[in-house]
Amino acid sequence: DEERDPLRDVPFAAARPGAAPLRKCWELAAVVDFLAIYKSRLGIVCAIDLDDIEAELCSEDAVRSTLLANIHVPLLKGLNLSRQFPLSADTWDLWLCKWVRRNAVTSTGAVIPFLSECPLAENPLPPP
Repeated sequence: DEERDPLRDVPFAAARPGAAPLRKCWELAAVVDFLAIYKSRLGIVCAIDLDDIEAELCSEDAVRSTLLANIHVPLLKGLNLSRQFPLSADTWDLWLCKWVRRNAVTSTGAVIPFLSECPLAENPLPPP
């Protein structure tokens, strides 16, 4: 018995390559719902749609996604990151990597498994 995508009437794995792990992740649905509800307060001006976000996350060039940039840039601006390197649609992925590296370990030394296992934690920021 293979799980099927009810909107496309195809197996989930065939609906969008790479989407199977995302479709099993309730956290993604919760985050998208949160963004849709609070987007204006967060400074996000683009439409928030789970299917569109899933498609962008599964694309080979997700870091060049206008949708993901439009979501991440306003969120990262609120984190008081260093301004030595500009935050823009072209650099949001580098800033996200920096934030993940900075927050993978709490002030008490506890490791946050999700962040410590995130591949973004390994990507370096280029020099300013």
